[in-house]
Amino acid sequence: MVMKVGFSPDGTRFVSASADSTVCVWSTEDGAALSVLHGHMGVIHAMSFSPDGCRIVTGSDDGKAKVWSAVSGDCLVTIDENAGVVRQAMFSPDNQYVLTAGTDMMARVNDSFTGERVRVIEGGLDLQTATTFTLDGKYVAAGGHDNAINIWNTDTGDRVARFLGHQDTVTCIRFSADGLRVVSYSEDIVLVSWNVSVANVAPPAAPLAAPPVEVAVPVDQV
Repeated sequence: MVMKVGFSPDGTRFVSASADSTVCVWSTEDGAALSVLHGHMGVIHAMSFSPDGCRIVTGSDDGKAKVWSAVSGDCLVTIDENAGVVRQAMFSPDNQYVLTAGTDMMARVNDSFTGERVRVIEGGLDLQTATTFTLDGKYVAAGGHDNAINIWNTDTGDRVARFLGHQDTVTCIRFSADGLRVVSYSEDIVLVSWNVSVANVAPPAAPLAAPPVEVAVPVDQV
């Protein structure tokens, strides 16, 4: 069973993560298998390319996040500090860091090249299901089963904002390019745009007829 799919930044490759603990890298042009990534011991729940397209990060039931070469398929770094299932794993926009979050109710920022811990962010259930960086990597937003969205300073780990208004689990979050707004989607079938400078306020919500596959914010949106 395929759990996750995603394209490389240049669109020439795509990856699929499966319940059999493997990740496959495919050619977009002809569908040929380019490499198979072996190493996890559980179902893979999280996967994404680095912004430069050179590496892939994955997160699994085995409590580990792994960074792989997108070319050779070699495992470059293993991050095994998570005590539970890793459900979120992504690179910072500058490729330097990996953000992971999961069922141990904490998020972690690690150096993507060495695996060294940079920051542990504790925030409860709101860290399980959706995470994102600002484009400059200075802030992290996360949301989850407590229906709230929290924003932390990446350098200090301090929470700088909290947004309330969703009535169910938050499943997608994205910052605008300037970092001044956050768009979130929840299992309450509502899409919300938040002003980051105003915390603890529920803005008008936009109910949807059907859940989106993903939330995206145009790079020129403010």
